[in-house]
Amino acid sequence: MSLSPGRFDLKKIQWLNGQHIRLLPVEDLRDRLLPILRKANFDVDGKPEAWLTQMTAICQEKLKTLNDIIEQTDFFFRELAAYEEKAVDKHWNKEGAIEYMRRLLDLISGVEPWTTEGLHDAYQALAEEQGIGLGKLIHPTRLALTGKSVGPGLFELAELLGKEKCLARMERAVAFIQERGEVEHG
Repeated sequence: MSLSPGRFDLKKIQWLNGQHIRLLPVEDLRDRLLPILRKANFDVDGKPEAWLTQMTAICQEKLKTLNDIIEQTDFFFRELAAYEEKAVDKHWNKEGAIEYMRRLLDLISGVEPWTTEGLHDAYQALAEEQGIGLGKLIHPTRLALTGKSVGPGLFELAELLGKEKCLARMERAVAFIQERGEVEHG
């Protein structure tokens, strides 16, 4: 017993809930998430069960509540409406960003097989060649593919998005950076 009154700690409750989510078998979690995704008008019924299971698996560690799945996966089901402005400033709003993104576009266009491992190996090789950390390549790519600075693992989400969609989004990001540069310098 304590003389001080009890306190509702939302962060602690969300943390505890996230711990529970991580303990769920991925198939059970997938089945709990599907109604939430359907309610958000995401076309989950058009995706194979194995794809949905893999999507759930790569998001499981990031979820604090079941409803967090919408923000973690919207880019799989909808075209990107915008890019996070803070992330744009950090990763794309600097000298040489357009060339850098073109290099990353060339890199992923040559990745075969289009798997998590194939993508990781290609990025690792470029990072070593450039003498930079892997994050310097991952973060601008994640922004291009998801519009966000955080989310599931890049290579895993890229495999699920598919090569064609990833290439299209990278091309769109290059065009965005180019247009933005022309507006700022023109």
